[in-house]
This record gives sequence, C-alpha cells and structure tokens, in this order.
Amino acid sequence: REVILLGDLAGLAPEQAVETARQGEGISWRVDYRIQTRTGEERWIANAAIQVRDEGGRIIGSLGILQDITERKRIEKALQESERLYRSAIEVMGAVPYYQNYFTMNYDFIGPGIEVLTGYSVEEFTFERWKSLRKERILIGDLANLDPETAAETARQGEGFSWRADYRIQTKTGEEKWVANAAIQVRDEQGKIVGSLGTLQDITERKHMEDELLKAKKLESVGILAGGIAHDFNNLLTAILGNVSLAKTMLSPEDDVFERLTEAEKASYRAQKLTQQLLTFSKGGAPIKQIENISEIVRETMIFSLRGSNVRCEFDLPEDLWLVDVDKGQFSQVIQNLTINAYQAMPEGGTIEVRGENLTNQKHENKYLPTLPEGNYIKLTIEDHGIGISKDHLQKIFDPYFTTKQMGSGLGLATVYSIVKNHDGLITVQSQLGKGTIFTVYLPASTQKKVISPKQEKTPLLEGQGRILVMDDETMVRDIAGQMLIRIGYRVDFAKDGAEAITMYQEAMDSGDPFHAVILDLTIPGGMGGEEAVMELKRIDANVKAIVSSGYSGDPVMANYQQYGFSGVISKPYKVEELGKAVQKALGINVS
Repeated sequence: REVILLGDLAGLAPEQAVETARQGEGISWRVDYRIQTRTGEERWIANAAIQVRDEGGRIIGSLGILQDITERKRIEKALQESERLYRSAIEVMGAVPYYQNYFTMNYDFIGPGIEVLTGYSVEEFTFERWKSLRKERILIGDLANLDPETAAETARQGEGFSWRADYRIQTKTGEEKWVANAAIQVRDEQGKIVGSLGTLQDITERKHMEDELLKAKKLESVGILAGGIAHDFNNLLTAILGNVSLAKTMLSPEDDVFERLTEAEKASYRAQKLTQQLLTFSKGGAPIKQIENISEIVRETMIFSLRGSNVRCEFDLPEDLWLVDVDKGQFSQVIQNLTINAYQAMPEGGTIEVRGENLTNQKHENKYLPTLPEGNYIKLTIEDHGIGISKDHLQKIFDPYFTTKQMGSGLGLATVYSIVKNHDGLITVQSQLGKGTIFTVYLPASTQKKVISPKQEKTPLLEGQGRILVMDDETMVRDIAGQMLIRIGYRVDFAKDGAEAITMYQEAMDSGDPFHAVILDLTIPGGMGGEEAVMELKRIDANVKAIVSSGYSGDPVMANYQQYGFSGVISKPYKVEELGKAVQKALGINVS
C-alpha cells in the first residue's frame, strides 16, 4: 500500500531503486512497506537486504529479512503528533522553542517566532548573536546565586538538571525587552549531556508590572512611617497655627505684631504642605479629585517654578486637550518637582519642552500603556536637554529616599510617582547621559466636559455659647483648642481618649448640664479613637453632635464623616475662625 525507501536507495524513484539494486550500484538497502494482510489488516514491514554475488562477482540475488514494525511506526507517529502538539502549545503561549547542541554550542533548531522576539531571522540567529543581545541576566531556579561562569559549567556538567534565566536584551531595532529562558538538559543513551531543550519567551510586560508592584510595596512601607510623622507634625502645627490665629484676634490689623503673626501664619501653612507631601505616601494622602484643565495647572506651576531662572518653557498644549479628575494641589506638586528636576539638570540654562496630547489605550494596540486599563488618557511629556541620568540610577529614581543631590531628601520623585499612581495614572522616564531626560505622565481623562469652579469664601470669626468636650491625646492640641473655643464664647472640658470622653459625656447628661457638641480626634495611638467613640456616644445620645478631627485630611472618615455618625469635620491644623465655623455648622446654625 505504501513504500518508503531508506539507506542507499533513499530518494530514488521505485523503478530506479530496483534497477540500482540489481546492477550493483547499491550495496545494501532498507525499505519500509505498509501492507494489507490476507485478513485485511494493515501492517508495516521492514525489508532490510544485502546483495549476493557469485564467484565471478555477478549479482545473483539478495539476502534479507522481513520484520513487523507496526508497533514502532505507531509510536513514531504518536511522537510526531506529540511534537506537533508541543510546538503548537509553545507557539500559543508566545514562546520560541529551541534545541542547543552542546558539541557545536549552536542551535540545531529554533522556532520562527525568534524574528518577532529579537528582529533576527532563524538563519541570522546564532548562539553568539544571542550572547551579543544580552545586557543583563538574572539566574533563577537551580542556577540562582551562581556567578555566570559557574552557572554555565554547572548546566553543562549535569549538576543542575533544569534552569531558568531572565535576560534584558536589545533587539535588532534597538528596543529593550525582557526574555525568559527556561530549559532542561538532554542526555544521550550513555547519560552524557549533549544539549538543552528550552523556550525563549517575551516577559517585558510582566517585568513592567513586577517593577510597578515593587515600587508600590516600597511606598507602602514608607507610608506607614510617613503617615505617623505627618500626624504628629500636624498636631504640632495645630498648636502653632491655633495660637497664632488666636493671638491675631486679640490685636488690631494696624498693629505691627499683627503683621508678624500673619507671616507666621503663612509659614505654618507652608509647613502644612510639607506634611501633605509626607501624607502622599500614606492613606492620608488620597487625592481629593475635581475636574481640572491640565494645561492651566501645568502652565501656572512651571512658569512660577522657573521665575527668575535661566530656563524657559516651550508649551505645546492643544486647546482640545481632555479634562482630567485630579487633586489640583497634589498634581501641582508633581509638575513642580518635575520642573525643578529639569531646571537643576540644566545649570547653564536651556529650554524645557512640554507637550500634551489625547490618546486612547486599546488592548494589544498601544505598547506605551501596557499596565493601564483601556480608556482615554492625557499624555503629558516634559523633556529637558540637560545632563541626563545614568542607567544605574534610572531604575532607582522613584525609590523613596534615593537621591544623587547633596541637599536632596529623596522624596521628590517618589512623591511624584505616588501621586500619579493614586490618580490611576502612569509615569515613565527615558534618559541619555549628556542629552537629557523625558518624563511622560499618563492620566485618565474625565468623562465631564466642563470645569466646575469652587466658590471662594471668607471665614469669619463666629462666636457662640454652650458646653464643648474636646477629646485629643495631645495636651498641646487640647489646650489650644480649648483656648480658641473659650475665646469665641464656649465652656470647654477635655478628655485624652474615647473611653474617657464617653464617661464624661454620660456624667454630663446625668448632671443636667450636657455637652452641646464633642470634638473627637480620629486617631488615638493605644486607645479608643473618634470612629469607635462616636458609635458608643450614639448609644448614649442619638442626637449627639460630634465633630471628627484629624491630621489625615484624606482619610475616608474625614471625606465621608456623616456616614460614620459625625455631624461635622475639621482638619488639623486649623485656625480659630475655622473651628468656630465647624462647631456652629455641627450645631445646625446657619453659617453660610
């Protein structure tokens, strides 16, 4: 039914093969036949033979054997099918299969996907080529922690039977990618290692996601520390700003001291911005978003930051740039930090180029946004032509406390990264020494089409009357809050934690001289804080007027205080005017 010529007769036509065998041009041969037996069954038979000659050297016949190889043929077919399925599975996974021969140290086989992965064709891709593409190697598995020479020798000598290495490579077009090389050793019948069978797979996107996750974890750990520092700092500022604002109420605006106190007040607000930078690393730094025109924020912040310098800006910000939902204060901080970085990179002066554009991120179509969901984004590019950043430093510039500046804190770009991340955006950086640096920020576009301008309000000094309970673990905060409340007409009592506040509130109700309102600090280290205390107070008095206070201005309780049972909210630090307004609002007095 089927004939397969092997050995000396392979590749010949059947008639030519028969003639060759008879004439003596072929000494021996092998033919595999697929036959049909008498019962109709199909089998494979191997016919191996040699020529037989007489004393004169004339070919007079052949001597051979017929062997049933049906089972072997079935196994070969199964192996071929398995290999086909294996290659198909590898291709579906996006991996490139290969076999490396350890005798030649080259590839006996490599999949056609190598051209997509590296830019080089199968014919161009050799082991020497592969070595030239590799810029960085991370050994994993059996070879982890070994130096490159030991790892290579271990793999070849058989002390490790499988391995995995991740490589950062530069493709033919100059693009950088990460490639995972996973392989197992191949041995011959004597157990000697003769090669390796493995796959090369593009893991660039996964590496980007791992880097983002690592940065997030670093920021999270720093956030725990920064949040605590900012909380304590805001308590100090509450005492400073409260005393300053209280002193101003006792003076005439024409008084020389009044002007000095006003400057001290401004300095306190500048210090508050520093705490806000620390809070960016913690949950307290959650952005309070509003619809904004990004172009206006960028222009105003950059022009202000470069005032008096030898650096100027060139803006290419289209009028049809989409609006964004951002915390204006936080995003101004992003632009300010990037501007200062660019300015410091050009000590001899120069130009910062600022470009904006609308773009839509669609799956598998936009390689610039691999880690962001599909949707509309604003792309903002800030490019300087300064000294640039070395490759060693480029991977670390967003790490908290990493800096190359003698006077730097290492929080500038870490703050930028955290703010952009908290806005569901992405920031990337490209740089070349001696040529400059490009920071690119992607922010989700707003679904709204119009900016809503907030109303500008003055905060008057509002006097009142009644009894107020102030709960705070800091003596200085209790003292200044009490002094401010007394100054505007209230009677004041104090509690150091939630448990004491509940007891005092109950006693005041029982005595017939209840508290009209209670101010509760949200966070009490080692004690009951405001969130838990207000729930207990609600059980005592369903109509309790509770005001939540905290240095964590972005805490969910502060942002949605009514959902947690509070009647009012005030962020630390605060002035006497702001405290008076918060109390009267909680008491239901119209203060508009």
